[in-house]
Amino acid sequence: CTMIAKVMIKMNILLLSYEYPNTFSHGSYLIILNIAKELKKKNINLHLLYIKDCEQKNMDEYFTSVSHFKYEKTYIQKIISNIFFFFPSMQKFTDFDILNILKEKKINLVWSFSDILSMAYVSKHYGKPLVSSLVDSRAMFYKRELEKNKQVNIYFKYFKYYFLEKYIIDNSNCSIFVSQKDADFIKINHKIKVIPNGVDTEYFKSTKVQKTVEPNYLFFGNMDFAPNIYTAKYLANDIFPKLKEKLPAARLFLVGKNPTYEVKELGRRDGIIVTGIVDDMRVYIDNSIMVLAPMFIGGGIKNKILEACAMEKMVLTNTIGSEALVNGFKKEIIIRDSDIDFTNEAVKYFHKKDYKKTILNDIVQKHYSWEFVANEYIKIFEELLCVE
Repeated sequence: CTMIAKVMIKMNILLLSYEYPNTFSHGSYLIILNIAKELKKKNINLHLLYIKDCEQKNMDEYFTSVSHFKYEKTYIQKIISNIFFFFPSMQKFTDFDILNILKEKKINLVWSFSDILSMAYVSKHYGKPLVSSLVDSRAMFYKRELEKNKQVNIYFKYFKYYFLEKYIIDNSNCSIFVSQKDADFIKINHKIKVIPNGVDTEYFKSTKVQKTVEPNYLFFGNMDFAPNIYTAKYLANDIFPKLKEKLPAARLFLVGKNPTYEVKELGRRDGIIVTGIVDDMRVYIDNSIMVLAPMFIGGGIKNKILEACAMEKMVLTNTIGSEALVNGFKKEIIIRDSDIDFTNEAVKYFHKKDYKKTILNDIVQKHYSWEFVANEYIKIFEELLCVE
Protein backbone atom coordinates (compact mmCIF):
# COMPACT_ATOMS: atom_id res chain seq x y z
CA CYS A 1 0.00 0.00 0.00
CA THR A 2 1.41 3.38 -0.92
CA MET A 3 1.44 6.43 1.29
CA ILE A 4 -0.85 8.19 -1.23
CA ALA A 5 -3.40 5.41 -0.87
CA LYS A 6 -3.31 5.76 2.89
CA VAL A 7 -3.96 9.49 2.71
CA MET A 8 -6.89 9.05 0.33
CA ILE A 9 -8.72 6.55 2.53
CA LYS A 10 -10.94 8.26 5.10
CA MET A 11 -11.34 5.92 8.06
CA ASN A 12 -14.92 5.37 9.17
CA ILE A 13 -14.72 2.75 11.90
CA LEU A 14 -17.65 1.02 13.56
CA LEU A 15 -16.87 0.05 17.15
CA LEU A 16 -18.92 -2.83 18.58
CA SER A 17 -18.93 -2.77 22.38
CA TYR A 18 -21.13 -4.77 24.72
CA GLU A 19 -21.12 -2.01 27.35
CA TYR A 20 -21.16 1.75 26.98
CA PRO A 21 -17.54 2.65 27.77
CA ASN A 22 -17.17 5.40 30.35
CA THR A 23 -14.75 6.52 33.04
CA PHE A 24 -16.45 4.16 35.51
CA SER A 25 -15.98 1.09 33.33
CA HIS A 26 -13.71 -1.76 34.36
CA GLY A 27 -10.11 -1.94 33.19
CA SER A 28 -10.42 -3.37 29.69
CA TYR A 29 -12.96 -0.74 28.60
CA LEU A 30 -10.41 1.94 29.41
CA ILE A 31 -8.66 0.79 26.24
CA ILE A 32 -11.67 1.96 24.20
CA LEU A 33 -11.86 5.33 25.93
CA ASN A 34 -8.21 6.19 25.57
CA ILE A 35 -7.86 4.98 21.99
CA ALA A 36 -11.04 6.90 21.10
CA LYS A 37 -9.42 10.07 22.45
CA GLU A 38 -6.32 9.49 20.33
CA LEU A 39 -8.33 8.67 17.20
CA LYS A 40 -10.28 11.91 17.57
CA LYS A 41 -7.01 13.86 17.68
CA LYS A 42 -6.10 12.27 14.34
CA ASN A 43 -9.52 13.08 12.81
CA ILE A 44 -10.52 9.41 12.44
CA ASN A 45 -14.28 8.77 12.61
CA LEU A 46 -15.26 6.25 15.27
CA HIS A 47 -18.95 5.23 15.46
CA LEU A 48 -20.03 3.41 18.63
CA LEU A 49 -22.71 0.69 18.74
CA TYR A 50 -23.32 -0.84 22.17
CA ILE A 51 -25.87 -3.06 23.94
CA LYS A 52 -25.61 -2.67 27.73
CA ASP A 53 -26.66 0.78 28.89
CA CYS A 54 -25.47 2.75 31.92
CA GLU A 55 -26.69 5.75 33.89
CA GLN A 56 -23.69 8.00 33.28
CA LYS A 57 -22.91 8.33 29.58
CA ASN A 58 -20.13 10.89 29.69
CA MET A 59 -17.95 9.96 26.72
CA ASP A 60 -20.12 10.77 23.67
CA GLU A 61 -17.76 13.59 22.66
CA TYR A 62 -15.10 11.09 21.65
CA PHE A 63 -17.33 9.27 19.15
CA THR A 64 -18.55 10.53 15.78
CA SER A 65 -21.92 8.88 16.48
CA VAL A 66 -23.39 6.70 19.24
CA SER A 67 -26.06 4.03 18.71
CA HIS A 68 -27.70 1.89 21.39
CA PHE A 69 -29.24 -1.46 20.56
CA LYS A 70 -31.74 -2.16 23.34
CA TYR A 71 -31.69 -5.83 24.05
CA GLU A 72 -32.73 -7.80 27.12
CA LYS A 73 -32.21 -11.53 27.34
CA THR A 74 -34.94 -13.68 28.83
CA TYR A 75 -34.09 -16.23 31.49
CA ILE A 76 -34.06 -19.03 28.89
CA GLN A 77 -31.86 -16.97 26.56
CA LYS A 78 -29.39 -16.38 29.39
CA ILE A 79 -29.13 -20.13 29.93
CA ILE A 80 -28.66 -20.72 26.19
CA SER A 81 -26.03 -17.99 25.91
CA ASN A 82 -24.11 -19.47 28.85
CA ILE A 83 -23.92 -22.72 26.92
CA PHE A 84 -23.54 -21.62 23.30
CA PHE A 85 -22.64 -17.94 23.71
CA PHE A 86 -24.54 -17.00 20.53
CA PHE A 87 -28.28 -17.32 20.19
CA PRO A 88 -30.81 -16.87 17.36
CA SER A 89 -32.50 -13.82 18.89
CA MET A 90 -29.37 -11.78 18.13
CA GLN A 91 -30.39 -12.14 14.47
CA LYS A 92 -32.29 -8.85 14.45
CA PHE A 93 -29.21 -7.12 15.88
CA THR A 94 -26.97 -8.32 13.08
CA ASP A 95 -29.57 -7.93 10.33
CA PHE A 96 -30.84 -4.46 11.20
CA ASP A 97 -28.50 -2.37 13.34
CA ILE A 98 -25.14 -3.32 11.88
CA LEU A 99 -26.35 -3.34 8.27
CA ASN A 100 -28.03 0.06 8.57
CA ILE A 101 -25.03 1.67 10.25
CA LEU A 102 -22.59 0.19 7.73
CA LYS A 103 -24.52 1.86 4.92
CA GLU A 104 -25.51 5.10 6.63
CA LYS A 105 -22.07 5.89 8.10
CA LYS A 106 -20.14 4.55 5.11
CA ILE A 107 -18.19 2.23 7.39
CA ASN A 108 -15.08 0.69 5.87
CA LEU A 109 -13.77 -1.22 8.91
CA VAL A 110 -15.32 -2.83 12.01
CA TRP A 111 -13.53 -2.96 15.36
CA SER A 112 -15.18 -5.30 17.87
CA PHE A 113 -14.53 -5.13 21.59
CA SER A 114 -16.96 -7.90 22.44
CA ASP A 115 -16.63 -11.63 21.81
CA ILE A 116 -20.40 -12.04 21.44
CA LEU A 117 -20.60 -9.20 18.90
CA SER A 118 -17.62 -10.58 17.01
CA MET A 119 -19.56 -13.85 16.78
CA ALA A 120 -22.66 -12.01 15.58
CA TYR A 121 -20.72 -10.06 12.98
CA VAL A 122 -18.70 -12.88 11.43
CA SER A 123 -21.80 -15.09 11.23
CA LYS A 124 -23.27 -12.73 8.61
CA HIS A 125 -20.18 -12.01 6.46
CA TYR A 126 -20.84 -8.31 5.83
CA GLY A 127 -17.64 -7.96 3.83
CA LYS A 128 -15.96 -5.24 5.89
CA PRO A 129 -12.62 -6.01 7.56
CA LEU A 130 -13.02 -7.04 11.20
CA VAL A 131 -10.53 -6.34 14.00
CA SER A 132 -11.41 -8.21 17.20
CA SER A 133 -9.88 -6.97 20.45
CA LEU A 134 -9.88 -10.02 22.69
CA VAL A 135 -7.57 -8.28 25.23
CA ASP A 136 -6.88 -11.18 27.65
CA SER A 137 -7.43 -14.82 26.80
CA ARG A 138 -10.40 -15.84 28.92
CA ALA A 139 -9.58 -19.46 28.09
CA MET A 140 -6.19 -18.97 29.77
CA PHE A 141 -7.93 -17.22 32.66
CA TYR A 142 -10.11 -20.28 33.35
CA LYS A 143 -7.24 -22.70 32.73
CA ARG A 144 -5.33 -21.00 35.53
CA GLU A 145 -8.38 -20.91 37.75
CA LEU A 146 -8.68 -24.69 37.28
CA GLU A 147 -5.28 -25.01 38.95
CA LYS A 148 -6.81 -23.44 42.07
CA ASN A 149 -10.37 -24.72 41.84
CA LYS A 150 -11.30 -27.85 39.86
CA GLN A 151 -15.04 -27.27 39.65
CA VAL A 152 -17.05 -28.66 36.75
CA ASN A 153 -18.41 -25.24 35.74
CA ILE A 154 -14.84 -23.90 35.42
CA TYR A 155 -13.91 -26.80 33.15
CA PHE A 156 -16.95 -25.94 31.05
CA LYS A 157 -16.03 -22.24 30.85
CA TYR A 158 -12.47 -23.12 29.85
CA PHE A 159 -13.55 -25.26 26.90
CA LYS A 160 -16.28 -22.79 25.88
CA TYR A 161 -13.91 -19.85 25.70
CA TYR A 162 -11.12 -21.85 24.10
CA PHE A 163 -13.27 -22.74 21.10
CA LEU A 164 -14.95 -19.31 21.08
CA GLU A 165 -11.63 -17.48 20.89
CA LYS A 166 -10.33 -19.86 18.23
CA TYR A 167 -13.47 -19.27 16.13
CA ILE A 168 -13.19 -15.48 16.42
CA ILE A 169 -9.49 -15.49 15.51
CA ASP A 170 -10.12 -17.74 12.50
CA ASN A 171 -12.90 -15.48 11.23
CA SER A 172 -11.43 -12.05 11.95
CA ASN A 173 -8.97 -10.21 9.74
CA CYS A 174 -6.93 -9.46 12.82
CA SER A 175 -7.28 -10.30 16.53
CA ILE A 176 -5.51 -8.36 19.24
CA PHE A 177 -4.26 -9.50 22.64
CA VAL A 178 -2.44 -7.37 25.18
CA SER A 179 0.35 -9.88 25.84
CA GLN A 180 2.28 -12.52 23.96
CA LYS A 181 1.40 -15.05 26.65
CA ASP A 182 -2.32 -14.59 25.94
CA ALA A 183 -1.76 -14.62 22.18
CA ASP A 184 0.22 -17.88 22.32
CA PHE A 185 -2.36 -19.72 24.40
CA ILE A 186 -4.77 -20.45 21.52
CA LYS A 187 -1.84 -21.59 19.34
CA ILE A 188 -2.91 -19.72 16.20
CA ASN A 189 0.00 -17.68 14.92
CA HIS A 190 -1.60 -16.00 11.91
CA LYS A 191 -3.82 -12.92 12.10
CA ILE A 192 -2.85 -12.14 15.71
CA LYS A 193 -1.20 -8.94 16.91
CA VAL A 194 0.02 -8.06 20.39
CA ILE A 195 -0.64 -4.50 21.53
CA PRO A 196 -0.24 -3.77 25.25
CA ASN A 197 -2.54 -1.89 27.57
CA GLY A 198 -1.69 1.75 28.04
CA VAL A 199 -1.54 4.19 30.90
CA ASP A 200 -2.36 7.90 31.09
CA THR A 201 1.15 9.19 31.68
CA GLU A 202 -0.05 12.76 32.14
CA TYR A 203 -2.48 11.78 34.90
CA PHE A 204 -0.34 9.23 36.73
CA LYS A 205 2.50 11.44 37.88
CA SER A 206 3.92 11.58 41.37
CA THR A 207 3.33 14.80 43.27
CA LYS A 208 5.54 13.95 46.24
CA VAL A 209 9.06 15.33 46.49
CA GLN A 210 10.19 12.91 49.20
CA LYS A 211 9.57 9.20 49.45
CA THR A 212 7.16 7.86 52.05
CA VAL A 213 8.91 6.78 55.26
CA GLU A 214 6.00 4.83 56.75
CA PRO A 215 5.73 1.07 56.07
CA ASN A 216 2.49 1.44 54.11
CA TYR A 217 2.01 -1.27 51.48
CA LEU A 218 -0.63 -1.03 48.79
CA PHE A 219 -2.64 -3.39 46.62
CA PHE A 220 -5.35 -1.83 44.46
CA GLY A 221 -7.91 -2.78 41.82
CA ASN A 222 -11.60 -3.66 41.52
CA MET A 223 -12.27 -5.70 44.64
CA ASP A 224 -15.10 -7.73 43.15
CA PHE A 225 -12.83 -9.16 40.43
CA ALA A 226 -11.84 -12.77 41.13
CA PRO A 227 -8.05 -12.37 40.55
CA ASN A 228 -7.96 -9.31 42.83
CA ILE A 229 -10.00 -11.04 45.54
CA TYR A 230 -7.60 -13.99 45.44
CA THR A 231 -4.56 -11.68 45.73
CA ALA A 232 -6.09 -9.62 48.55
CA LYS A 233 -6.71 -12.80 50.55
CA TYR A 234 -3.24 -14.12 49.75
CA LEU A 235 -1.57 -10.91 50.96
CA ALA A 236 -3.70 -10.79 54.11
CA ASN A 237 -3.29 -14.47 54.99
CA ASP A 238 0.17 -15.46 53.76
CA ILE A 239 2.29 -12.33 53.50
CA PHE A 240 1.11 -9.61 55.89
CA PRO A 241 1.36 -11.65 59.13
CA LYS A 242 5.03 -12.40 58.36
CA LEU A 243 5.58 -8.81 57.32
CA LYS A 244 4.08 -7.47 60.52
CA GLU A 245 6.34 -9.69 62.63
CA LYS A 246 9.33 -7.88 61.15
CA LEU A 247 7.69 -4.47 60.81
CA PRO A 248 5.13 -4.05 63.64
CA ALA A 249 4.06 -0.65 62.26
CA ALA A 250 3.33 -2.04 58.80
CA ARG A 251 -0.06 -1.40 57.23
CA LEU A 252 -1.64 -3.03 54.21
CA PHE A 253 -4.06 -0.91 52.17
CA LEU A 254 -6.53 -2.81 49.98
CA VAL A 255 -7.96 -0.07 47.78
CA GLY A 256 -10.63 -0.36 45.12
CA LYS A 257 -14.34 -0.24 44.43
CA ASN A 258 -16.94 -2.89 45.23
CA PRO A 259 -15.10 -4.91 47.87
CA THR A 260 -16.88 -8.21 48.46
CA TYR A 261 -17.89 -9.34 51.93
CA GLU A 262 -14.80 -11.53 52.27
CA VAL A 263 -12.54 -8.61 51.30
CA LYS A 264 -14.29 -6.28 53.74
CA GLU A 265 -13.75 -8.86 56.49
CA LEU A 266 -10.00 -8.63 55.94
CA GLY A 267 -10.24 -5.01 57.10
CA ARG A 268 -11.17 -6.19 60.59
CA ARG A 269 -7.61 -7.40 61.10
CA ASP A 270 -4.98 -5.25 62.76
CA GLY A 271 -3.06 -3.17 60.24
CA ILE A 272 -5.25 -3.95 57.20
CA ILE A 273 -7.33 -1.13 55.76
CA VAL A 274 -10.05 -1.78 53.16
CA THR A 275 -11.15 1.55 51.68
CA GLY A 276 -13.68 0.77 48.96
CA ILE A 277 -13.80 3.29 46.11
CA VAL A 278 -11.57 6.37 46.51
CA ASP A 279 -11.56 9.76 44.82
CA ASP A 280 -7.93 9.70 43.73
CA MET A 281 -5.84 6.53 43.55
CA ARG A 282 -2.69 8.58 43.06
CA VAL A 283 -2.81 9.70 46.69
CA TYR A 284 -2.60 6.10 47.88
CA ILE A 285 0.15 5.23 45.41
CA ASP A 286 2.16 8.27 46.50
CA ASN A 287 1.72 7.47 50.21
CA SER A 288 2.78 3.84 49.95
CA ILE A 289 6.32 2.56 50.30
CA MET A 290 5.69 0.13 47.47
CA VAL A 291 2.88 -1.57 45.57
CA LEU A 292 2.38 -5.30 46.14
CA ALA A 293 0.91 -6.97 43.05
CA PRO A 294 1.35 -10.75 42.99
CA MET A 295 -1.19 -12.32 40.63
CA PHE A 296 -2.26 -15.95 40.35
CA ILE A 297 -5.35 -16.01 38.09
CA GLY A 298 -5.92 -14.34 34.76
CA GLY A 299 -3.59 -12.94 32.13
CA GLY A 300 -2.82 -9.78 30.24
CA ILE A 301 -1.03 -6.70 31.50
CA LYS A 302 -1.92 -5.46 34.97
CA ASN A 303 -2.98 -1.82 34.80
CA LYS A 304 -2.07 -1.39 38.45
CA ILE A 305 1.57 -2.16 37.68
CA LEU A 306 1.69 0.32 34.79
CA GLU A 307 0.03 3.05 36.85
CA ALA A 308 2.34 2.55 39.83
CA CYS A 309 5.43 2.52 37.64
CA ALA A 310 4.31 5.65 35.78
CA MET A 311 4.48 7.32 39.20
CA GLU A 312 7.92 5.73 39.75
CA LYS A 313 6.61 3.65 42.64
CA MET A 314 8.42 0.36 43.19
CA VAL A 315 6.34 -2.74 42.47
CA LEU A 316 6.81 -6.15 44.06
CA THR A 317 5.11 -8.86 42.01
CA ASN A 318 5.52 -12.48 40.95
CA THR A 319 6.18 -14.27 37.66
CA ILE A 320 2.54 -14.32 36.53
CA GLY A 321 2.06 -10.65 37.43
CA SER A 322 5.09 -9.62 35.36
CA GLU A 323 4.92 -12.08 32.45
CA ALA A 324 3.42 -9.60 29.97
CA LEU A 325 5.90 -6.79 30.62
CA VAL A 326 8.81 -5.97 28.32
CA ASN A 327 12.14 -7.31 29.55
CA GLY A 328 13.56 -3.88 30.35
CA PHE A 329 10.58 -3.33 32.62
CA LYS A 330 11.16 -6.58 34.51
CA LYS A 331 14.71 -5.51 35.39
CA GLU A 332 13.44 -2.39 37.16
CA ILE A 333 10.81 -3.98 39.42
CA ILE A 334 11.12 -6.79 41.98
CA ILE A 335 9.84 -10.26 41.08
CA ARG A 336 9.63 -12.99 43.72
CA ASP A 337 7.50 -16.13 43.84
CA SER A 338 7.89 -17.79 47.25
CA ASP A 339 6.12 -16.37 50.30
CA ILE A 340 9.39 -16.02 52.21
CA ASP A 341 11.24 -14.25 49.39
CA PHE A 342 8.26 -11.99 48.75
CA THR A 343 8.04 -10.96 52.41
CA ASN A 344 11.80 -10.46 52.76
CA GLU A 345 11.91 -8.17 49.73
CA ALA A 346 9.05 -6.07 51.09
CA VAL A 347 10.94 -5.60 54.36
CA LYS A 348 14.29 -5.07 52.66
CA TYR A 349 12.92 -2.34 50.41
CA PHE A 350 11.48 -0.45 53.38
CA HIS A 351 14.90 -0.42 55.08
CA LYS A 352 16.68 0.89 52.00
CA LYS A 353 18.23 4.28 52.71
CA ASP A 354 18.85 5.30 49.13
CA TYR A 355 15.83 5.22 46.86
CA LYS A 356 17.60 5.75 43.57
CA LYS A 357 15.59 7.27 40.74
CA THR A 358 14.37 4.51 38.46
CA ILE A 359 13.75 4.57 34.72
CA LEU A 360 10.28 3.10 35.18
CA ASN A 361 8.54 6.23 33.96
CA ASP A 362 10.74 6.34 30.85
CA ILE A 363 9.85 2.73 29.99
CA VAL A 364 6.15 3.41 30.50
CA GLN A 365 6.34 6.47 28.28
CA LYS A 366 8.07 4.51 25.52
CA HIS A 367 6.08 1.27 25.52
CA TYR A 368 2.77 1.91 27.31
CA SER A 369 1.56 5.45 26.64
CA TRP A 370 -1.91 5.64 25.07
CA GLU A 371 -0.45 7.51 22.12
CA PHE A 372 1.86 4.56 21.41
CA VAL A 373 -0.99 2.05 21.82
CA ALA A 374 -3.34 4.03 19.55
CA ASN A 375 -0.68 4.32 16.85
CA GLU A 376 -0.25 0.53 16.87
CA TYR A 377 -4.01 0.13 16.33
CA ILE A 378 -3.98 2.70 13.53
CA LYS A 379 -1.20 0.78 11.75
CA ILE A 380 -3.44 -2.30 11.72
CA PHE A 381 -6.47 -0.32 10.52
CA GLU A 382 -4.42 1.21 7.69
CA GLU A 383 -2.95 -2.13 6.62
CA LEU A 384 -6.40 -3.74 6.41
CA LEU A 385 -7.91 -0.87 4.44
CA CYS A 386 -5.00 -0.85 2.03
CA VAL A 387 -5.41 -4.56 1.33
CA GLU A 388 -8.64 -3.72 -0.42
